[in-house]
Amino acid sequence: MNLKRYFRLSVLLLAVVGLAACNNSYGIFSSIQGESKNTNTSAFYQTAVRNMVPFGGRYYAQLVGIYSRPAASSAGSDWAYLENSAFGSDYVCRGIAANGSLLYAAISNGRGSTSTPKGIFSFNGSTWTQEYSGSADIQALYLANGALFVITKDSTSDSGSTYSVSYLSGTSLMPCSGTLSTMPTNVVYVAGTIDNFFFASGSTLYSAASLPSTFASVSGIPSVSITCLATNAFNYSDAATALFLGTSTGYVYRSTDGSSWEGPQAASSGTSYAVTTMLAVPTGTTGSGRALLVGNSLSGYYEADVTSSLGSFTTGGSSTIVTTASVYESSLTSMPVFAFVYDGTAPSGTLFACASATAVDYTGLWSNKRTTTWAGWASE
Repeated sequence: MNLKRYFRLSVLLLAVVGLAACNNSYGIFSSIQGESKNTNTSAFYQTAVRNMVPFGGRYYAQLVGIYSRPAASSAGSDWAYLENSAFGSDYVCRGIAANGSLLYAAISNGRGSTSTPKGIFSFNGSTWTQEYSGSADIQALYLANGALFVITKDSTSDSGSTYSVSYLSGTSLMPCSGTLSTMPTNVVYVAGTIDNFFFASGSTLYSAASLPSTFASVSGIPSVSITCLATNAFNYSDAATALFLGTSTGYVYRSTDGSSWEGPQAASSGTSYAVTTMLAVPTGTTGSGRALLVGNSLSGYYEADVTSSLGSFTTGGSSTIVTTASVYESSLTSMPVFAFVYDGTAPSGTLFACASATAVDYTGLWSNKRTTTWAGWASE
Protein backbone atom coordinates (compact mmCIF):
# COMPACT_ATOMS: atom_id res chain seq x y z
CA MET A 1 0.00 0.00 0.00
CA ASN A 2 1.20 3.55 -0.75
CA LEU A 3 1.24 4.76 2.86
CA LYS A 4 1.54 8.44 1.97
CA ARG A 5 -1.52 8.30 -0.26
CA TYR A 6 -3.44 6.32 2.38
CA PHE A 7 -2.84 9.06 4.92
CA ARG A 8 -3.84 11.75 2.42
CA LEU A 9 -7.14 10.02 1.72
CA SER A 10 -7.78 9.48 5.43
CA VAL A 11 -7.23 13.15 6.23
CA LEU A 12 -9.50 14.21 3.37
CA LEU A 13 -12.25 11.89 4.55
CA LEU A 14 -12.01 13.24 8.10
CA ALA A 15 -12.13 16.80 6.76
CA VAL A 16 -15.33 16.16 4.83
CA VAL A 17 -16.88 14.38 7.82
CA GLY A 18 -16.16 17.56 9.76
CA LEU A 19 -17.96 19.63 7.14
CA ALA A 20 -21.02 17.43 7.41
CA ALA A 21 -21.00 17.11 11.22
CA CYS A 22 -22.77 20.42 11.94
CA ASN A 23 -25.63 19.79 9.52
CA ASN A 24 -26.23 16.30 8.20
CA SER A 25 -28.76 17.71 5.71
CA TYR A 26 -25.78 18.86 3.61
CA GLY A 27 -26.00 15.34 2.20
CA ILE A 28 -22.29 14.70 1.63
CA PHE A 29 -22.79 11.06 2.59
CA SER A 30 -26.16 10.56 0.92
CA SER A 31 -26.53 7.07 -0.54
CA ILE A 32 -25.96 6.79 -4.28
CA GLN A 33 -28.36 4.47 -6.11
CA GLY A 34 -27.82 2.72 -9.40
CA GLU A 35 -24.25 3.80 -10.09
CA SER A 36 -21.80 1.41 -11.72
CA LYS A 37 -18.42 0.86 -10.09
CA ASN A 38 -15.80 3.34 -11.28
CA THR A 39 -12.41 1.68 -11.79
CA ASN A 40 -10.65 4.99 -12.45
CA THR A 41 -7.08 5.08 -11.12
CA SER A 42 -6.98 8.89 -11.09
CA ALA A 43 -5.23 10.72 -8.24
CA PHE A 44 -8.61 12.35 -7.62
CA TYR A 45 -10.65 9.14 -7.28
CA GLN A 46 -12.82 9.35 -4.15
CA THR A 47 -11.07 12.51 -2.96
CA ALA A 48 -12.12 16.04 -2.08
CA VAL A 49 -10.49 18.63 -4.35
CA ARG A 50 -10.65 22.00 -2.62
CA ASN A 51 -9.39 24.20 -5.45
CA MET A 52 -7.26 24.34 -8.59
CA VAL A 53 -5.52 27.09 -10.56
CA PRO A 54 -4.01 27.48 -14.03
CA PHE A 55 -0.50 28.91 -14.18
CA GLY A 56 2.34 28.94 -16.70
CA GLY A 57 0.84 26.35 -19.04
CA ARG A 58 0.06 23.91 -16.22
CA TYR A 59 -2.81 23.13 -13.86
CA TYR A 60 -2.32 22.86 -10.08
CA ALA A 61 -4.94 21.08 -7.95
CA GLN A 62 -5.21 21.40 -4.16
CA LEU A 63 -5.93 18.21 -2.24
CA VAL A 64 -3.99 17.70 0.98
CA GLY A 65 -0.90 18.28 -1.17
CA ILE A 66 -0.65 19.69 -4.70
CA TYR A 67 -0.98 17.76 -7.98
CA SER A 68 -0.03 19.23 -11.35
CA ARG A 69 -0.30 18.42 -15.07
CA PRO A 70 0.48 20.23 -18.36
CA ALA A 71 -2.50 22.17 -19.68
CA ALA A 72 -1.86 20.61 -23.09
CA SER A 73 -2.38 17.07 -21.76
CA SER A 74 -5.74 15.39 -22.22
CA ALA A 75 -8.19 15.24 -19.32
CA GLY A 76 -7.22 12.66 -16.71
CA SER A 77 -3.62 12.19 -17.87
CA ASP A 78 -0.15 13.22 -16.65
CA TRP A 79 -1.15 14.41 -13.17
CA ALA A 80 1.80 14.16 -10.74
CA TYR A 81 2.26 14.90 -7.05
CA LEU A 82 4.29 18.09 -6.51
CA GLU A 83 7.41 17.34 -4.47
CA ASN A 84 9.30 20.36 -3.13
CA SER A 85 12.07 20.10 -0.55
CA ALA A 86 11.20 23.57 0.78
CA PHE A 87 7.72 22.34 1.68
CA GLY A 88 8.92 19.27 3.59
CA SER A 89 8.23 15.60 2.94
CA ASP A 90 4.79 15.57 4.57
CA TYR A 91 3.39 18.96 3.62
CA VAL A 92 -0.21 20.20 3.60
CA CYS A 93 -1.40 22.87 1.16
CA ARG A 94 -3.61 25.30 3.09
CA GLY A 95 -4.43 27.54 0.13
CA ILE A 96 -3.53 28.16 -3.50
CA ALA A 97 -4.00 31.14 -5.85
CA ALA A 98 -2.50 32.38 -9.12
CA ASN A 99 -2.53 35.18 -11.67
CA GLY A 100 -0.45 35.70 -14.80
CA SER A 101 2.71 36.50 -12.84
CA LEU A 102 2.92 34.19 -9.83
CA LEU A 103 1.49 31.05 -8.27
CA TYR A 104 1.06 31.21 -4.48
CA ALA A 105 0.75 28.31 -2.04
CA ALA A 106 0.25 28.40 1.75
CA ILE A 107 2.06 25.43 3.27
CA SER A 108 2.23 23.66 6.63
CA ASN A 109 4.32 20.64 7.49
CA GLY A 110 2.98 17.58 9.30
CA ARG A 111 -0.59 16.47 9.95
CA GLY A 112 -3.11 17.01 12.74
CA SER A 113 -1.95 18.52 16.03
CA THR A 114 1.71 18.33 14.95
CA SER A 115 1.19 20.46 11.85
CA THR A 116 3.54 23.44 11.76
CA PRO A 117 2.87 26.50 9.54
CA LYS A 118 5.65 27.18 7.02
CA GLY A 119 4.15 30.31 5.47
CA ILE A 120 3.48 31.33 1.88
CA PHE A 121 5.58 30.40 -1.16
CA SER A 122 5.46 31.87 -4.67
CA PHE A 123 6.42 30.24 -7.96
CA ASN A 124 7.41 32.23 -11.07
CA GLY A 125 7.49 29.25 -13.42
CA SER A 126 10.99 28.11 -12.52
CA THR A 127 11.79 28.95 -8.88
CA TRP A 128 9.89 28.69 -5.59
CA THR A 129 10.46 31.61 -3.16
CA GLN A 130 9.27 31.88 0.44
CA GLU A 131 7.33 35.15 0.62
CA TYR A 132 6.08 34.89 4.22
CA SER A 133 7.66 32.74 6.94
CA GLY A 134 5.46 33.59 9.94
CA SER A 135 3.39 31.24 12.08
CA ALA A 136 -0.13 32.41 11.11
CA ASP A 137 -2.69 29.59 10.86
CA ILE A 138 -3.65 30.16 7.21
CA GLN A 139 -7.04 28.88 6.04
CA ALA A 140 -7.20 30.17 2.45
CA LEU A 141 -5.57 32.45 -0.15
CA TYR A 142 -7.38 34.73 -2.61
CA LEU A 143 -6.08 37.05 -5.34
CA ALA A 144 -8.08 40.18 -6.12
CA ASN A 145 -6.94 43.07 -8.34
CA GLY A 146 -3.30 41.98 -7.96
CA ALA A 147 -3.36 41.75 -4.14
CA LEU A 148 -2.95 38.44 -2.29
CA PHE A 149 -5.44 38.16 0.58
CA VAL A 150 -4.90 35.70 3.41
CA ILE A 151 -7.60 34.24 5.70
CA THR A 152 -6.20 33.21 9.09
CA LYS A 153 -7.63 31.46 12.13
CA ASP A 154 -6.45 33.45 15.13
CA SER A 155 -7.87 31.57 18.12
CA THR A 156 -10.03 28.59 19.06
CA SER A 157 -11.97 28.07 22.27
CA ASP A 158 -15.07 26.27 23.54
CA SER A 159 -17.16 29.18 22.29
CA GLY A 160 -15.76 28.96 18.76
CA SER A 161 -12.95 30.29 16.58
CA THR A 162 -11.96 33.77 15.50
CA TYR A 163 -10.60 34.79 12.11
CA SER A 164 -9.12 37.76 10.30
CA VAL A 165 -8.31 38.94 6.78
CA SER A 166 -4.88 40.27 5.81
CA TYR A 167 -3.00 40.95 2.61
CA LEU A 168 0.61 40.15 1.73
CA SER A 169 2.85 43.23 1.76
CA GLY A 170 6.50 42.39 1.16
CA THR A 171 7.22 39.56 3.58
CA SER A 172 4.52 40.52 6.11
CA LEU A 173 0.77 40.07 6.50
CA MET A 174 -1.00 43.41 6.88
CA PRO A 175 -4.36 43.21 8.72
CA CYS A 176 -7.35 44.71 6.91
CA SER A 177 -10.15 43.45 9.17
CA GLY A 178 -10.95 43.27 12.84
CA THR A 179 -11.60 40.02 14.68
CA LEU A 180 -14.32 37.97 12.96
CA SER A 181 -16.37 35.24 14.64
CA THR A 182 -17.41 33.60 11.34
CA MET A 183 -15.03 32.19 8.72
CA PRO A 184 -14.72 34.92 6.04
CA THR A 185 -15.73 34.29 2.45
CA ASN A 186 -13.48 34.71 -0.55
CA VAL A 187 -12.21 38.21 -1.38
CA VAL A 188 -13.19 39.74 -4.74
CA TYR A 189 -12.69 43.02 -6.58
CA VAL A 190 -15.36 44.79 -8.64
CA ALA A 191 -14.35 47.59 -11.03
CA GLY A 192 -16.65 50.02 -12.85
CA THR A 193 -19.22 51.90 -10.78
CA ILE A 194 -18.46 49.95 -7.61
CA ASP A 195 -14.61 50.00 -7.71
CA ASN A 196 -14.08 48.17 -4.39
CA PHE A 197 -12.64 45.07 -2.75
CA PHE A 198 -15.21 42.91 -0.91
CA PHE A 199 -15.42 40.00 1.52
CA ALA A 200 -18.15 38.84 3.88
CA SER A 201 -18.36 37.27 7.33
CA GLY A 202 -21.69 36.07 8.69
CA SER A 203 -24.36 38.56 7.63
CA THR A 204 -21.93 41.46 7.13
CA LEU A 205 -20.45 42.52 3.80
CA TYR A 206 -17.17 44.45 4.06
CA SER A 207 -15.53 46.69 1.45
CA ALA A 208 -12.46 48.85 0.86
CA ALA A 209 -11.67 51.15 -2.05
CA SER A 210 -7.91 50.62 -1.89
CA LEU A 211 -5.01 49.14 0.05
CA PRO A 212 -3.69 49.74 2.64
CA SER A 213 -7.10 50.30 4.18
CA THR A 214 -9.29 48.70 6.83
CA PHE A 215 -12.43 47.17 5.37
CA ALA A 216 -15.69 48.78 6.54
CA SER A 217 -19.15 47.22 6.68
CA VAL A 218 -21.52 47.93 3.79
CA SER A 219 -25.00 49.22 4.60
CA GLY A 220 -28.22 48.40 2.79
CA ILE A 221 -27.42 44.79 1.88
CA PRO A 222 -29.99 41.98 2.11
CA SER A 223 -30.44 40.59 5.64
CA VAL A 224 -28.90 37.16 4.98
CA SER A 225 -26.00 34.96 6.05
CA ILE A 226 -23.44 35.27 3.25
CA THR A 227 -21.42 32.16 2.36
CA CYS A 228 -19.83 33.12 -0.96
CA LEU A 229 -19.07 36.10 -3.22
CA ALA A 230 -18.51 36.26 -6.97
CA THR A 231 -18.28 38.76 -9.81
CA ASN A 232 -19.27 38.61 -13.48
CA ALA A 233 -15.60 38.20 -14.51
CA PHE A 234 -14.60 34.72 -15.71
CA ASN A 235 -10.90 35.09 -14.76
CA TYR A 236 -8.41 37.60 -13.31
CA SER A 237 -7.92 39.43 -16.64
CA ASP A 238 -11.65 39.94 -17.29
CA ALA A 239 -13.12 43.20 -15.93
CA ALA A 240 -15.76 42.69 -13.21
CA THR A 241 -18.72 45.08 -13.10
CA ALA A 242 -21.27 43.15 -10.99
CA LEU A 243 -21.18 41.55 -7.52
CA PHE A 244 -23.06 38.39 -6.51
CA LEU A 245 -23.91 37.27 -2.97
CA GLY A 246 -24.54 33.58 -2.21
CA THR A 247 -26.32 32.71 1.03
CA SER A 248 -26.61 29.94 3.62
CA THR A 249 -30.13 29.20 2.37
CA GLY A 250 -29.16 28.73 -1.28
CA TYR A 251 -30.22 32.13 -2.64
CA VAL A 252 -28.26 34.51 -4.88
CA TYR A 253 -28.36 38.32 -5.15
CA ARG A 254 -26.78 40.68 -7.72
CA SER A 255 -25.69 44.33 -7.62
CA THR A 256 -24.02 46.62 -10.15
CA ASP A 257 -23.71 49.65 -7.85
CA GLY A 258 -23.13 48.14 -4.39
CA SER A 259 -26.34 49.59 -2.95
CA SER A 260 -29.32 48.17 -4.86
CA TRP A 261 -29.79 44.41 -5.18
CA GLU A 262 -31.59 42.11 -7.59
CA GLY A 263 -33.00 38.88 -6.19
CA PRO A 264 -33.22 36.65 -4.43
CA GLN A 265 -33.10 33.79 -6.93
CA ALA A 266 -33.04 30.22 -5.59
CA ALA A 267 -29.92 28.24 -6.61
CA SER A 268 -30.36 25.06 -4.57
CA SER A 269 -33.01 22.41 -4.01
CA GLY A 270 -34.01 23.83 -0.62
CA THR A 271 -33.16 26.36 2.05
CA SER A 272 -31.11 23.79 4.01
CA TYR A 273 -28.35 23.88 1.39
CA ALA A 274 -25.82 26.72 1.32
CA VAL A 275 -24.11 28.24 -1.70
CA THR A 276 -20.53 26.90 -1.67
CA THR A 277 -19.09 28.46 -4.82
CA MET A 278 -20.03 30.72 -7.75
CA LEU A 279 -18.32 31.52 -11.04
CA ALA A 280 -19.33 33.48 -14.12
CA VAL A 281 -18.46 31.77 -17.41
CA PRO A 282 -18.60 33.10 -20.99
CA THR A 283 -21.53 32.10 -23.20
CA GLY A 284 -22.53 32.60 -26.82
CA THR A 285 -20.46 32.12 -29.95
CA THR A 286 -18.17 35.06 -29.17
CA GLY A 287 -18.27 34.62 -25.41
CA SER A 288 -19.91 38.00 -24.85
CA GLY A 289 -22.65 36.57 -22.63
CA ARG A 290 -22.29 35.43 -19.02
CA ALA A 291 -23.78 32.54 -17.08
CA LEU A 292 -23.39 32.11 -13.31
CA LEU A 293 -22.64 28.60 -12.06
CA VAL A 294 -23.57 27.98 -8.42
CA GLY A 295 -22.49 24.99 -6.36
CA ASN A 296 -24.28 24.08 -3.15
CA SER A 297 -23.64 21.96 -0.06
CA LEU A 298 -25.87 19.09 -1.23
CA SER A 299 -24.75 18.14 -4.74
CA GLY A 300 -24.40 19.32 -8.30
CA TYR A 301 -24.77 22.90 -9.46
CA TYR A 302 -27.27 25.42 -10.80
CA GLU A 303 -26.86 27.89 -13.65
CA ALA A 304 -28.50 31.13 -14.81
CA ASP A 305 -28.01 33.73 -17.52
CA VAL A 306 -26.59 36.84 -15.84
CA THR A 307 -25.48 38.77 -18.94
CA SER A 308 -27.61 41.80 -18.14
CA SER A 309 -29.63 40.79 -15.06
CA LEU A 310 -30.03 37.99 -12.52
CA GLY A 311 -31.86 35.23 -14.37
CA SER A 312 -33.71 32.24 -12.94
CA PHE A 313 -31.57 29.21 -12.04
CA THR A 314 -31.99 25.70 -13.40
CA THR A 315 -30.06 22.58 -12.43
CA GLY A 316 -27.12 21.25 -14.41
CA GLY A 317 -29.38 18.27 -15.11
CA SER A 318 -31.62 20.44 -17.29
CA SER A 319 -28.80 22.55 -18.69
CA THR A 320 -29.21 24.81 -21.69
CA ILE A 321 -25.96 26.66 -21.03
CA VAL A 322 -22.91 24.59 -20.02
CA THR A 323 -23.46 20.93 -20.79
CA THR A 324 -26.01 18.29 -21.71
CA ALA A 325 -28.15 16.63 -19.06
CA SER A 326 -26.81 13.17 -19.90
CA VAL A 327 -23.21 14.21 -19.25
CA TYR A 328 -24.15 16.03 -16.05
CA GLU A 329 -26.04 13.02 -14.69
CA SER A 330 -22.97 10.79 -15.15
CA SER A 331 -20.64 13.21 -13.36
CA LEU A 332 -21.42 16.03 -10.93
CA THR A 333 -25.00 15.27 -9.96
CA SER A 334 -23.91 13.23 -6.89
CA MET A 335 -21.30 15.53 -5.34
CA PRO A 336 -21.09 18.92 -3.59
CA VAL A 337 -18.96 21.32 -5.64
CA PHE A 338 -16.31 23.35 -3.78
CA ALA A 339 -14.98 25.52 -6.63
CA PHE A 340 -15.32 26.33 -10.33
CA VAL A 341 -12.27 27.58 -12.26
CA TYR A 342 -12.13 28.78 -15.88
CA ASP A 343 -8.91 28.90 -17.91
CA GLY A 344 -8.92 30.56 -21.31
CA THR A 345 -10.49 33.34 -23.36
CA ALA A 346 -14.13 34.25 -23.87
CA PRO A 347 -14.55 32.19 -27.10
CA SER A 348 -12.59 29.14 -25.90
CA GLY A 349 -11.18 27.62 -22.72
CA THR A 350 -11.53 24.91 -20.10
CA LEU A 351 -13.86 24.93 -17.10
CA PHE A 352 -12.98 22.89 -14.01
CA ALA A 353 -15.25 21.72 -11.19
CA CYS A 354 -13.61 20.79 -7.86
CA ALA A 355 -15.86 18.51 -5.82
CA SER A 356 -16.05 16.02 -2.96
CA ALA A 357 -16.11 12.43 -4.23
CA THR A 358 -15.20 10.80 -0.90
CA ALA A 359 -18.51 8.93 -0.69
CA VAL A 360 -19.07 8.00 -4.35
CA ASP A 361 -17.33 6.00 -7.08
CA TYR A 362 -16.20 9.08 -8.97
CA THR A 363 -13.27 11.46 -9.17
CA GLY A 364 -13.29 14.82 -7.39
CA LEU A 365 -12.04 16.88 -10.35
CA TRP A 366 -13.82 17.37 -13.69
CA SER A 367 -13.14 19.48 -16.77
CA ASN A 368 -15.27 20.79 -19.63
CA LYS A 369 -13.77 22.30 -22.80
CA ARG A 370 -15.38 25.22 -24.61
CA THR A 371 -14.81 26.10 -28.27
CA THR A 372 -17.86 28.36 -28.77
CA THR A 373 -19.93 25.42 -27.41
CA TRP A 374 -19.28 23.10 -24.45
CA ALA A 375 -17.92 19.59 -25.03
CA GLY A 376 -19.27 18.06 -21.79
CA TRP A 377 -17.74 17.06 -18.45
CA ALA A 378 -14.70 14.75 -18.46
CA SER A 379 -13.17 13.04 -15.45
CA GLU A 380 -9.68 14.13 -14.41
